[in-house]
Amino acid sequence: MLKRIETEYKFRIKNKDTFFKKIEKFYIKNAYLESCNFVIDEIYGKKRNRYKVRKRTYYDLFHFAINTEIERTKNINGFSKEEKALEEIPKGFKLENSYNKVRNVFSADGCSISIDFYIIGVFCEIEGELKDIKKVAKKLGFNPKDNIKEGIDEIFCKEMKKKNAVPPVHWGF
Repeated sequence: MLKRIETEYKFRIKNKDTFFKKIEKFYIKNAYLESCNFVIDEIYGKKRNRYKVRKRTYYDLFHFAINTEIERTKNINGFSKEEKALEEIPKGFKLENSYNKVRNVFSADGCSISIDFYIIGVFCEIEGELKDIKKVAKKLGFNPKDNIKEGIDEIFCKEMKKKNAVPPVHWGF
């Protein structure tokens, strides 16, 4: 099994117009769009086990290709660490949640910048080396202290509970 550990920070984009102007200003000459995908994430868990496994299926909107990856996620020191490329969902893990999004991925300054569109809002994930992530976050107008540690599924479930609604297993567009 191949393992790749990644570090990422996640931020909610509150003002999309301002954010996209910053993307254009800072990265128009140095960044390039790597991909534009429709993504289905499925979150698997096991009772009394804090680890979650995500099965992510990409539908590439440029080439109509499909790619699937499975990763185990845990939060360490305020940012996500993910072990990529598990070969299968571990035995005993059951589907807990699934959702979809549209994801645009840019590369700049040694980082991968994902802009994710969900039904609950737009989020930015910055992946790379920690020092590069913090530098890119500041350039995009984010304070690294505002890094969101929760997964998007946890954020969605909290928002549903505030509305006294039961979160569905699958949510999305």
